[in-house]
Amino acid sequence: MMLWLSVLLFGLGAMAAEEFPAVMAESNLEKRSELALLEADRAVTAAKKAYEEKNMQDFKMRVADVEELVQLSYQSLQDTGKRARKSPKFFKRAELAIRALLRRLDSLANEVSAQDRDIVTAAYKNVNQIHDNVLHDIMTKK
Repeated sequence: MMLWLSVLLFGLGAMAAEEFPAVMAESNLEKRSELALLEADRAVTAAKKAYEEKNMQDFKMRVADVEELVQLSYQSLQDTGKRARKSPKFFKRAELAIRALLRRLDSLANEVSAQDRDIVTAAYKNVNQIHDNVLHDIMTKK
């Protein structure tokens, strides 16, 4: 499972360089993680706006961006080579920001119609899995 997740995150990291150049321009991986989460927050706002404007293609794209940015954030933290238990500062910041994103995604899921809810729910599940991984990294003694 972890190998599959690593391969998936590596592939998404390569895609992220093309899709999020402002985030990828940051050479400090810890700051890149924070920038990715800030951009993910903006993507939730953009998704909500797109949904209100009945622009479903943009809505789906923005929800997908949220997932990719959270994955990029986690991958950036992993790439630092630091252990979350020994250097928890940026991991804990990421955990708090992801938790806030989860609340926003849950709120968005409640605002959209039942037929569009699956898009947001799938993103919520993936972001929640990454949140669990960050928490696990912080709490594990390895």
